[in-house]
Amino acid sequence: MRKVTSVLSPAVVYVAGAAVGAAMGAGSARLVDLLPARSGITHVATSSARAKRNVVLVILSTILGIALAHGIRSANAPLSGAAVGFAFNALACAALLTAAAIDIEHMMMPNELTLGVAAFGLVTSPLRDLGLRNAIVGAICAAIVSIVPAAIYKKLRGHSGVGFGDAKLTLAAGAWFGAAGAIFVLFAGAVQSSLAALLMRVFGMSFPVPESVKAEIADLRARAEAGDAEARALLADDPMAFDAEPGSGFATARLPMGPFLVLGFFEFLLFREPILVLTERLLLN
Repeated sequence: MRKVTSVLSPAVVYVAGAAVGAAMGAGSARLVDLLPARSGITHVATSSARAKRNVVLVILSTILGIALAHGIRSANAPLSGAAVGFAFNALACAALLTAAAIDIEHMMMPNELTLGVAAFGLVTSPLRDLGLRNAIVGAICAAIVSIVPAAIYKKLRGHSGVGFGDAKLTLAAGAWFGAAGAIFVLFAGAVQSSLAALLMRVFGMSFPVPESVKAEIADLRARAEAGDAEARALLADDPMAFDAEPGSGFATARLPMGPFLVLGFFEFLLFREPILVLTERLLLN
């Protein structure tokens, strides 16, 4: 079968990747507004903030599209297989970039995106290099290293300490890459989020609590004070409410880990081979 490099010129491949990436960004921008509303979040950012966010999403998606196009050229794969692989990866990247943007804006990640990518990873695994068996093993490994500890923490402390959205995102990485990918994404996300928090502290920066989170906590507190048992339970389980002093009008929050897990996903997707080689060398030495 003819290869991508023998059928299409590099310019065509990169332009096509950029076009797909830009379309991904436009779709992500739409979903960032749509999915939170479907989850009951009514507060939205200002029009200027949304415009800036949408520009950033389109730029990042375009870069991702070009990077994915470079990947299929480097693999020297048959045109049909390269196109299918590119489409699968582009859809996963678009969904996770949307999840990262929603996490930054609302500190939550819709199941449609995290579990959707996990399910898509399992379904498409026979058509990718991974295979169904490795995808299932990866998902199980991801559950062990992320969901189980989160559940144990909640059981022992009485409230969530690690967002289950982050755990579901790790599950998606396991279904997409296998066990090695799940462990890398979780480790890379934790390290990179810690480094970012440290740098922000050094430079006197902070992550502001999103207005939608403030509104949700205020609503839960008002309902709890009025005797709503469900609101009290939700408030007791919410790490944001647990960390904040009631009525303090808290202005800063811990960095959401979701965007850093997504960054780890992109890193493993684009640099899988050197990451695995480096990991193997470190383990052998």
